[in-house]
Amino acid sequence: MTSRLYRDVGVVLRTYKLGESDRIIVFLTQDHGKVRAVAKGVRKTRSKFGGRLEPLSHVEMQLHRGKDLDIVSQVESIDTTAAVFGDLDSMTEASSIL
Repeated sequence: MTSRLYRDVGVVLRTYKLGESDRIIVFLTQDHGKVRAVAKGVRKTRSKFGGRLEPLSHVEMQLHRGKDLDIVSQVESIDTTAAVFGDLDSMTEASSIL
């Protein structure tokens, strides 16, 4: 039997609002490819990982496999988007990828 819990490293490609306080996050991961997952409560002001799930953020995450969407249970930042948005050419290239 395989574990429902897994860890991976990836980049946040896009986010969508879901309900009042949740978001659907689309990741491009190293081992699992493109993954869609729900981050519960991320839009609340006291969210434990709200700022780490912005587009182009390089993160290490822990996810639970779900029926349709996985569920984000832990996120650690590896690199932020500050370097990308500090240079206009880098920002243009990154935006074209998304």
